[in-house]
Amino acid sequence: MEIAVGERSWQPSIWGRTRDGELIVPEKRLETELDILSGEGNCVFVTPRARAALERAGFREVTYRPTCFVPYVVGLDIYGYPEEAVPNMDVIAETGRKADEPIRYWEIDSPLTLPPVSPSMDLADRSGTPLEPECGRSIVRREGFFVPVELRYRAADLSAFGPFDLARTCEAFTRDTRFDRTKCSLIASRRFYEACVSAGLRAEWSPVRIDP
Repeated sequence: MEIAVGERSWQPSIWGRTRDGELIVPEKRLETELDILSGEGNCVFVTPRARAALERAGFREVTYRPTCFVPYVVGLDIYGYPEEAVPNMDVIAETGRKADEPIRYWEIDSPLTLPPVSPSMDLADRSGTPLEPECGRSIVRREGFFVPVELRYRAADLSAFGPFDLARTCEAFTRDTRFDRTKCSLIASRRFYEACVSAGLRAEWSPVRIDP
């Protein structure tokens, strides 16, 4: 299953990092009814409740990193009316998270990288030129009017790769010209998905097809 793909999961305000590399998570417009969320560049972050459930399940090769949460603050304008107090993101990026600040979300990742997707997928570069599956490059996936486009893998490739709980694709499915592994999609095993469902974790998923 592909993790956190959907209109509710994707948070457009999540795009920056602190000097220490922690994901900056502004509270404003944040979807608080889901336990697993995503932001710019396919970063995926989870609630402490979700982390606890994942750790209880004993998943392999799943890493956790704290995020820098930025609370939504309302102040008063010069006339005494409420107005949004916009935080200075440059200052937050430089100063980072306070040592005593509770961690509201954890970024999850995996050092594992899957083999290329199945040749049955319709892939192209940003100009629309068809491409074959290839690791280490940015690729656009297409499937008519269907969104999101489901990923496909060959059964033999996954069998040779071996069991896993969480891994990134070897392709970055973006229109960027420069490849960046952090923009590769996170793929979860059926065991990972079922553990999330069993724990009542709220998330959005997209199935991954297995070609014979």
